[in-house]
Amino acid sequence: MKIQPTRRSRNRQNSALNRRRPQIVELSFSGGYPEGQTEFKAGDKVRLVGRTDKPCNKIKVLDYGACTEKIFKFSYSKEFSILATVANRGTTPQLLSARAQASDTEGEFGKTRDSNLSGSAIDGQNLINCNNARPLVQIGQIKYPQGEGLKNTQAALINIVARDFESIQFESPNNQLEIENPTEFEAKKSATRIAGRYNARDANFKVVATRVANNTRAEATAVVKIAHIPATLSISPGSLAIGDNLITISSNQQLVSIGSLDPGVGEWVDSWSGGPVRFTRTLRIPEGTPTGTYSWENLVAWNLARVQTTEFSNLNTFTV
Repeated sequence: MKIQPTRRSRNRQNSALNRRRPQIVELSFSGGYPEGQTEFKAGDKVRLVGRTDKPCNKIKVLDYGACTEKIFKFSYSKEFSILATVANRGTTPQLLSARAQASDTEGEFGKTRDSNLSGSAIDGQNLINCNNARPLVQIGQIKYPQGEGLKNTQAALINIVARDFESIQFESPNNQLEIENPTEFEAKKSATRIAGRYNARDANFKVVATRVANNTRAEATAVVKIAHIPATLSISPGSLAIGDNLITISSNQQLVSIGSLDPGVGEWVDSWSGGPVRFTRTLRIPEGTPTGTYSWENLVAWNLARVQTTEFSNLNTFTV
């Protein structure tokens, strides 16, 4: 007859097995907070130190409380010092403990032990303050005094959204702008052009928001467009035929619009299309138009800051 072990005997067997495994008898945090911080954020490293009742060569930090899960291996010892990784436990401050268990090559992990098992609640020793709150900063609409860019000493107003920060800094990475009150938050930030001939691509406005408690930061950049000098325009083709001709104007800057252009002969059959650096329009030359040279007249084109261009760089006449 097969004899089944009783619950009591199984418990004794399990208890004996646990006793054979290394058990953590001391566990605490060590080293304090990173310099300048009063909180840990997700991803920070925190040192755990401890002691076991018999030599071990593995410590498992559990995904619990302050830390993420990881197994650390080392030479056999009854003492250990490991760098655990702080977990993301939300965006409100919490005093949290760590939980770990020990093992050797012959057995499974022993019982878990928490860093505050003794009932102590010393900040930085039994518990650490965890908070993954991070600043948020966003750059919104940019309002120009005229057109869609700056010239001379014009200033733009930039909409700013920022929260969960303790300090904030505004700057112009390429020194094209002077920013009013650069260390103060204002929902509408004033930026004045002080340099730059033309810029519609490279970020020249930057804001950095910092949360000192857990050393987190957020930054955002934007292009405050500058169009201080007139655009250079070219027109093609230089020779037109009887009938419909596609006229193309190319610019080395973004244009708001082409205001006017008179060919002196023929008629436009549509409006300017395309943009912002290449525009096309159809010019119809009627039958019977005398051959010869004609002039482009009354050119007016506006760049982003409404600076006018009134002549082409390549030619101001065409032939029929």
